[in-house]
Amino acid sequence: FTALDDMTMAVDNMFECISIELYNENKKSVIISCIYRTPGSQIELFKDWMEEMVTNKCHKTIFLCGDFNIDLNIKRQMIS
Repeated sequence: FTALDDMTMAVDNMFECISIELYNENKKSVIISCIYRTPGSQIELFKDWMEEMVTNKCHKTIFLCGDFNIDLNIKRQMIS
């Protein structure tokens, strides 16, 4: 594996991310990123950063995992 410095970072009171690229015997690779988003940080800034990160690696298979601290039920609560 290779650590990806361009996808590994920490922004105070916003998020932390560490990423590696794994290779198989056919030289195909996947990127695995583990992300922690600080609760209460600005979702739009986080979303913009994630979009830019994924767009820069669009030719790669990327697995994003972690604790995003985003309530997916907000829209459902607003509708009811």
